[in-house]
Amino acid sequence: MARQPRTPGATEPKTTETEVVTPTTAANADAALDAILGEPETKTPEPTSTVSEPVAIEPTAEELAERKEYEEFQAWRKNKDQDAAKSVEPVTPHVPTFDATTPKRTRQVFSKDGWTTEEY
Repeated sequence: MARQPRTPGATEPKTTETEVVTPTTAANADAALDAILGEPETKTPEPTSTVSEPVAIEPTAEELAERKEYEEFQAWRKNKDQDAAKSVEPVTPHVPTFDATTPKRTRQVFSKDGWTTEEY
């Protein structure tokens, strides 16, 4: 339905209740295809396997080689991590030294003698 502006005081247009059902484009296409090719034959597919029979897919030689290479990489990485953990020495924490002779803070102050440094 097209957008209709609403004007105060205007009356609503009367519509008829008859509705025309037109087939969709997909339905038209299916009907045209059936007309050209004939009605589709309905066959019941023959079951190839049941749920209780899982189908095993055998890996190819390339997949087996990739899996072996990946397992070798994982073993190398595990050994590398273990070697790195053995070679790490514990680090002693840095303890800052405090010298009581050095002031904690200084600031520049302007006095009668000029600019001087003062501890606070």
